[in-house]
Amino acid sequence: VAALSKDERLLAISHSEHGDNRHPALRVLAVEDGSTVAELWDGEGKGLDAIGFSPVRGDSRLLVLHE
Repeated sequence: VAALSKDERLLAISHSEHGDNRHPALRVLAVEDGSTVAELWDGEGKGLDAIGFSPVRGDSRLLVLHE
């Protein structure tokens, strides 16, 4: 688990489904049903880290750090 939105409706997770656990990608899921809301991958050899969702309730922006 990388981040949870202020209203607890969105959950960002870090994953290595592309085969590189040192350079993870991010997926945002809807907490209600587990459906995928967004995917972000910078490509081979580049990782992403979720810093956090906006502190404003209802604002679904996610701050991301990339290599």
